[in-house]
Amino acid sequence: MRKLFLSAAVAACVLAGPTAAPAFQPTPPAAGELGVTEGERTAFRTGMIASGGAMVSAIIKRYPTEYRAFETSIIADFKAGRVDIATAQARAGEFFGLLGDRMMTDVQRAPDADLRALVAAQVATLKTFSVTNARACQEFGENGQISTATAVAAKDSIIPAMNDYVAVQLATADAGARAKVRRAKLADAEMDLILKEFLRRGGSQVWLDGAGTGDFGDLTVADRCQASILLLESVLAQPPATVGRFMGPD
Repeated sequence: MRKLFLSAAVAACVLAGPTAAPAFQPTPPAAGELGVTEGERTAFRTGMIASGGAMVSAIIKRYPTEYRAFETSIIADFKAGRVDIATAQARAGEFFGLLGDRMMTDVQRAPDADLRALVAAQVATLKTFSVTNARACQEFGENGQISTATAVAAKDSIIPAMNDYVAVQLATADAGARAKVRRAKLADAEMDLILKEFLRRGGSQVWLDGAGTGDFGDLTVADRCQASILLLESVLAQPPATVGRFMGPD
């Protein structure tokens, strides 16, 4: 169950590409991969960062080779009429999600204190979402990311809080890349204490069962949002080493 709550570097704010669409008007052939000009790259990248914020900017800097290949293919396909804006958004979400998974390897190797700070940042983000967009809260709490459809619909209500969270996550990834902490698996007894604390705080057994089966009964999106917050708060109530093992790799 705990894997539901490992916070990948989300593709939540991958809403970009469309903002740069005016740059994709046909232009004379130019040097560069697949005829993509530097001006088109600049316009596209500016739109990506404007829409996706800190996470997109950091991914571009962290994985320049992978990003350039993605950028080239999207611009070339858009110019050739092989993709529309909706398809470009979906491909962007998939691309940033994959790189986010790679970044999680570094996140999970961070020291206990950094991982505790990351969980606290996710709680803060979820509490903001619980007010601004319950669906985003539910998805981020249970899956560690937000679907492209929800992100597009919720854009203005989630980006500020998500950018704050991503800043903490990136710092955690950097700490993990340096520290490369190795951990034992989270013990069953430790997980039992987390769940006991969750129930003590009024958490839903139906929600816990649903985390394993996918059947959340008649719980609303708002109920599931609050349950995610309660679980992570229950994690934060544990010793730092337990928090680290909860967030660390199995």
